[in-house]
Amino acid sequence: MERYLEEMGVPADVGVWTPQHFARYPVILACLGLSPRAVERHLNSFRSFWRFLLRFDCVTSDPARRIQSPKIARRLPDYLSAAEMKALLRAAQYARGNVAARDRAFIPFLVYTGCRVSGVLSARWDQVDFGGGSVRIIGKGNKGNKERVIPLHPSLSEALCHYLQERVPLRGPHVFVNRVGKPMDKDTVRRILRRYTARAGIRRNVTVHMIRHGFGSLLARSNPLHGVQDVLGHSEIGTTSIYLHVEELTGSVPAP
Repeated sequence: MERYLEEMGVPADVGVWTPQHFARYPVILACLGLSPRAVERHLNSFRSFWRFLLRFDCVTSDPARRIQSPKIARRLPDYLSAAEMKALLRAAQYARGNVAARDRAFIPFLVYTGCRVSGVLSARWDQVDFGGGSVRIIGKGNKGNKERVIPLHPSLSEALCHYLQERVPLRGPHVFVNRVGKPMDKDTVRRILRRYTARAGIRRNVTVHMIRHGFGSLLARSNPLHGVQDVLGHSEIGTTSIYLHVEELTGSVPAP
């Protein structure tokens, strides 16, 4: 800022500054090699500074109010393609060991509900309605306790039924537990995903959110945007609209 003021001949008295004095400020920042997001951060700091001065009556006008922000291209999310999700589902079908039934239900739960990690960790058996063909997903943490109802995919229903039969009598309300019967944690989720993505031949560090994004991109190909918003539990339609851009880049791929 000091360099800009000097080179542009802006008076030292802040009381006489006008929007015209800073019309080229974003351009100069961009010429210095700053990305649009970095430029926007600089402008936000500048605006905050002037709000502070106005609040304490240090100035009577705000020269920052008309500064145009740069257009920031929205970053497309990392996601699993339909082919990768199919491969992940196939890998889970061949699970072996004393937690095989759990893993054969866990992977489809992620793929067919598009839930966040908080949703899968908090899932309880009383949220699964086998008769009604639905599952309630409750998100926790910084997203708030939001509830949404997802249709229970036949493959997921079958896997959950098989898993439930192996777990009777139940030792707790949580659907997914570790080897000693306690609720799973995020580390266990990461280990399971590493195991089955490797078996599926996926050479990426897959996260629950990547599966969620893949689920969302598939939904957006054949459903109204507001319907996708409801299923994913987004507060803003703008968040959901990113999946339309994913579809434009990827084209049509059959759902898993």
